[in-house]
Amino acid sequence: MIKTKLKFLFILIFFFIFKPLLAEESWYQTAANLHKEWAKTYHKVGDLERYTNIQSSIIGKDVKLKPDKVPFPGYPNKLSMNVKVNNGAMAEVIGAEDFAYNGKTFYSFTADYSKCKKKELQNDCTHHFGSVRTELTKQKMTFTEGTEKWINYAFMPANNMLFPKNPHRKFTVGQWQKLRRNLKHYYQKINNYEYI
Repeated sequence: MIKTKLKFLFILIFFFIFKPLLAEESWYQTAANLHKEWAKTYHKVGDLERYTNIQSSIIGKDVKLKPDKVPFPGYPNKLSMNVKVNNGAMAEVIGAEDFAYNGKTFYSFTADYSKCKKKELQNDCTHHFGSVRTELTKQKMTFTEGTEKWINYAFMPANNMLFPKNPHRKFTVGQWQKLRRNLKHYYQKINNYEYI
């Protein structure tokens, strides 16, 4: 009788620990699908106009976006997860010289959850409680000892419209994996409104 009770208790513990984790991933996939449907109805203008309006609102003046893959001379790269950038997801921002670090323009990356994707084994829609990426990845390793490059950038988290009260969501900017095997990472991360 005691062995049966222990087995039953073990099954209950297992169920209560792992069931929420599975339900959570399923919930975020459902949320992603519902959000994609909502976006089709709610977004009354095209992505480029919408992203331009968002940038103008954040910067406080009218700007123009010139969509294109962000250039990094000396760093051969490609678009990750087949992200599309002709809609302004990556763009040169024109008309806000006072925001530019050097020169008259700067570049913007806009992450839009309604564009989250699943590719092979990676499902961004459920990863880290729901994520989306607008990123460049290396085509081959180009930096070796003594040939490092400096990339100056700043980031401004503007609007977390989705799950704003979820303290677990992380916003990662500038992730760099030196070697995948030993997982040396560099990134800037925001979690629960804090720089971590």
